[in-house]
Parts: sequence; C-alpha cells; structure tokens
Amino acid sequence: MEHLYKGSELRIKPQGFVEGGQVTFFTVNPRFGTILTATDDEGYMFLSWPHLQYMGKGVLNYKVNNPTTGLDRLITTEYFIDSDLEVSDTETLGNVSDRIENTVSGKLTEKIDAGIEKVTRSAQEQVDSASSKIQELGTNLTDRITSLGAGVDTKIGEIQADLVNRCPYVSSDYYVYNYDKTTGSFKKTDLYVKGLDGRVKEVRHQPTDTTVTINSGEFHVWEEVGSLNITLQPANTPYLDEYGFIFKTGRTVPRISLPSNIKLPRTFIILPNHTYLVTILGTTLEFGSQSL
Repeated sequence: MEHLYKGSELRIKPQGFVEGGQVTFFTVNPRFGTILTATDDEGYMFLSWPHLQYMGKGVLNYKVNNPTTGLDRLITTEYFIDSDLEVSDTETLGNVSDRIENTVSGKLTEKIDAGIEKVTRSAQEQVDSASSKIQELGTNLTDRITSLGAGVDTKIGEIQADLVNRCPYVSSDYYVYNYDKTTGSFKKTDLYVKGLDGRVKEVRHQPTDTTVTINSGEFHVWEEVGSLNITLQPANTPYLDEYGFIFKTGRTVPRISLPSNIKLPRTFIILPNHTYLVTILGTTLEFGSQSL
C-alpha cells in the first residue's frame, strides 16, 4: 500500500464514473471527504495535499454516484493518507476543532514545561558541583569551609538570577525572544505565538445578510440564500490566512461574488438544491458540495 505524506498530490482515474455524476473521496468519514464532478481529458481527477489532509488519516476510499445511469460504486484504493488529523466514522466538525485545540495547547504546554525543567536541572547541577567541591576541602578547614559556603550560596543565587534573566520570553509583539550570549542581549526569533490555539470563530447570518466581510480565522454560516457578495480581510500575521463559509441553494441558482484574486477550481459550479462548504487558504479556494 502506498503512503501519501505531507505535500503529496494524487491523480486518480475513478472506476465507473460517468459525466454528470460525482465522486466522493474519503477515508473513514464521508463528511470530511472531497467531492469532485469532473475529470481531465484522460479521465483523471486531481487531489492536492489539502484535499487529502482534511479527509483524516486512513485508507483512501471513493464513492461513485451516477444519477443518469443509476450505477454507483464504492472503491477502496491502495493509498494510505498519513495526515496529522484522525477522525472516526461518527466524528463531527465541532469535535475535530476541539481536538485540534487540545492538541496544540498540549504541545505548547509540553514545550514550556521542558524549558523550565532544563533551567532547573542546570541550576541543580551547579549546586551539586559547588557542594562537592566544598566537601573535598576536608573537615580540618571548618572556618574556610564556612566562608566558602557563604560565597557559594551567594554565587548560586547570582547564577539562578542570571538564568531567570536570560530565559526566553514572549514580547508584546507576540514573538519569542532568546538571549544571545555573543552580544549579551535578547534577539527576536521567528517563533510567533499569538493565535496558536487553533480555534475558528463561527458567525451565523440571516438569509438577507448577503454582503459580508469575512476575517481570517472565521467560519460564516448561511441557510438558503439568493446571492452572496463576499470580501476577505487578512489578519496581517506571518501565518497563512484561512476563511470558511457554508450556504445552501434553493431552486434558483444564487450569484456568488468573491474577490478577483481568488483562484477558483474549474469544478466550482453552483447548482440548485445543494449545500456548499467553502474553504479559502490564502488565495486558493477549495469546496465540497452535497445535494439536498
């Protein structure tokens, strides 16, 4: 079985697909799958790494639905997706969001605890080394030992204070600063910690609320709409901007307006009586759809 790792792409020819149908690619839960409705001139469909990653870890399957012929198929492939996201067949979007939040928070806590443990261990080694040297002076040098002991205690206090003063810290600009021994000052690193909890803000709208600006890190929800005029507001951080929204269509196909710099897949066709889930990473749009 071939494993697909981060950055992989897949070009696959779905068995039994007929023009006018659709193919749902997934691992264990079709709700997190990717729906494609068109092939290239050779009959292949293309899946990028974001398509594969959001399906979750597991063996890649796909369902072929052919409304015109009524011939549907469920195929298990020879590909295994090594995604960092794991979902079950009963998973919901909220559960996955909470689990991502807990995972990221846990990793950040582990790094902080490891840093504290390292500093404490170094200080303890200094104490043990000083105590050992004092004991080597012998019992006949009591006065000298007492004097040296006081000096060592003072020195240990200076070392501990110096270690604390040289610990990495997060400044008001949300970047981590490390102590540079060569210059004797703190230096700004590339580690940016603001917004690492992974949470997405949900914003719900009335059907008449159709002209909206979506901020990076927000997910907007509509029921059935007649049109949508959407602009995107970047977060101006070192991280890739991400936007998301979901809407339903009725009997009449709505008009969807997006910024001109957004790259749309050629399969992004709005159909009546469907639900559309849209994600925009930077300027690239990906979507999934399901008939009502």
